[in-house]
Amino acid sequence: LVKEACDDKDHKCYGVTIIVEGGKNTIEVLQNDIKQNRPIVFIEDSGRLADVFASLINQTADAKNDQQFIPSDEAVRKALTEFFSSLDKGEISGITKGIQEILKKENRHLLNVFRMDRDKNVAETIFKAIFTMKNKQHEISIGSEQKDEQKKQDEQTKQEEQKKQVEQKKQDEQNAKDEDILLELASQWNYFDGALSILKKRLQTTNNNDETKEKDMERYEKLFRDSLIKNHPVFVEYFHAAGFDPFKLLGIKCVEQERHIMLVQLYKDTYEEIPTSNRSYIKELFGQSGVKTIRTLDRKLNKFIGSFFGAIYSEKYNTYTKRICIDLTNHVCSCCNSTTKHRTPKSNQVSPQGIKDTQSQDQQNNKKVSSEENDTENSGENKNTKDLLEKNKLSRDLFLWAVFMDMPEMAKILLIHQQSRICAALIASAIFKRYSKLSLTVKLDRV
Repeated sequence: LVKEACDDKDHKCYGVTIIVEGGKNTIEVLQNDIKQNRPIVFIEDSGRLADVFASLINQTADAKNDQQFIPSDEAVRKALTEFFSSLDKGEISGITKGIQEILKKENRHLLNVFRMDRDKNVAETIFKAIFTMKNKQHEISIGSEQKDEQKKQDEQTKQEEQKKQVEQKKQDEQNAKDEDILLELASQWNYFDGALSILKKRLQTTNNNDETKEKDMERYEKLFRDSLIKNHPVFVEYFHAAGFDPFKLLGIKCVEQERHIMLVQLYKDTYEEIPTSNRSYIKELFGQSGVKTIRTLDRKLNKFIGSFFGAIYSEKYNTYTKRICIDLTNHVCSCCNSTTKHRTPKSNQVSPQGIKDTQSQDQQNNKKVSSEENDTENSGENKNTKDLLEKNKLSRDLFLWAVFMDMPEMAKILLIHQQSRICAALIASAIFKRYSKLSLTVKLDRV
């Protein structure tokens, strides 16, 4: 069954044997796993054979020098006597040889121990076991290739050299596929330590290879988006710290329209991914299944923060009249939903010094001033300034997305990259207070 599942072409999975307790017949299972190159995880303190192996692995491994050695007959017998009191001398001598065979140095990369008071969780230990096994396979394949190269170095012809390059390219492609699977696995399990070495390796080896860099960028895009949707803040922080362009990671240009389309889709995808309990909070908060249009965000920010908070996604609604109308809709009645409906005639409107809408007039004046300044500035500097402004807006949008989607840890990571952190933190506090009123659970340590 395990072999059939691992060989399935539709999806890739790895077989891992987990030993809880275990009897003397488990030795045969472990020997078969070693032959199949399958990782093994022993649960320490579960009793019997699992504790025998956990004890012997800890005794015969020098973590400081990364060295392992086979335990002596006496050490194996002592461990068996301690955890297998029911075994007689004849059984102990027979099992001893099997245990020593399994604990050979060439098999140690397949043997792992999980200890409850030391390790975070079993899932992380399982991933480490898979990752160690794949790394060892890669090292062995490289070592065998180097030995073959030394033997044939004097005998190689040009044709053989070309054949070798083709084979090397195929091997590299296969290694890249294996690493992609491990990255996907690390993303699903939210195990960043397992993915970090792969990500660092690719950054170092793809600097001079445009084709490989392009393929890796596609992988980074998927990993980054999955990390956002699945709420894996440590992965997101890595991409920020490594200096990746967020627009490239999200596959969009520095254009407001594309940013808004991407943002609405991100809200929808995240809503489908989050747990059912959180989904009900968001539905209650937005009054619908998440965010349907970009204007929804402006209305909700107005409702939770106040009408003094200007519209940041739809500037044409960022006028005094329309903002007051939105404010009335949020706090008074739903009959003010339209900005053109239930309005007083223009002749009866009161505005200071005959100005119909002071804010819209100010915006027009600002546009005129900015356009005059742009004519005198260097076009290259203008583009850099515009790109920086769009990046700041995207960072702001992602922060608000994390807050609205009830992801406090993700919001903390994105808060670091905000221009005005105090303002951002106050906005997050106001929205999270809304969530706290909807929550049915209470943290006892804060009562």
